[in-house]
Amino acid sequence: MPINRFFHPIDLTQNISFYLPKEEIKHLKKVLRKLPGDQIDVVNGRGTLAQGIIQDDYSIHVQSTSTQEKPKKETILIQAIGLQTHLEMIIEKGTEIGIDQFWLFFSTHSTSNSLSENKRLRLDKITKAALKQCGRLHLPKITIFPSKEELPQISSPPLLMHEQGNSTSTISSKTHSPTAIVGAESGLTEEEIQFFINKRQAYPVKIHENTLRSETAALVSSIIIHKMSRDDLIL
Repeated sequence: MPINRFFHPIDLTQNISFYLPKEEIKHLKKVLRKLPGDQIDVVNGRGTLAQGIIQDDYSIHVQSTSTQEKPKKETILIQAIGLQTHLEMIIEKGTEIGIDQFWLFFSTHSTSNSLSENKRLRLDKITKAALKQCGRLHLPKITIFPSKEELPQISSPPLLMHEQGNSTSTISSKTHSPTAIVGAESGLTEEEIQFFINKRQAYPVKIHENTLRSETAALVSSIIIHKMSRDDLIL
């Protein structure tokens, strides 16, 4: 598991020196108690990992870098906004699993019709922490849409995670997008289900014989579409 990893969104190149953001410096000094001469890793969320050394003034001098290519197929979790605690778990664990984009939208069963700036910043902070923890180099993108109608079209049919859907054994990455649609705590309404089927050509899928909580369904769905982005069939 990656340790002593920090985040800074700048271009990371060999032999540059820079200061970490305020919160990262605080974590470096107060929590990890790092000292000048110690080595750390820094990621920028855009595919670059830098190995650096802490200098006397606590700036970081980059000694070497490595890069990671973006996956050919991006995974997208289209998630109806529910309770903040559940949403934070979905974002954190989805980042660890490998979701590339989170499209959040307000549905009939959403607990509110807006997200405050503080809550949005909290979600952003969670993605960065999860990125550092899990070893990924590309930061997922979070986009918030005011309604389902505002969601973009997907080039190939997305998967609609629905209790009355079909078996996952019928899914092929050749015909379906590695994209999943998941409802909030009380699920999607029948009108919303029909919208996604008729207007977004979504394919309804039943992912488990039991009724799953929204956050559980989101994480299982994330695993399925992550596998779809790399393999052909889901069995």
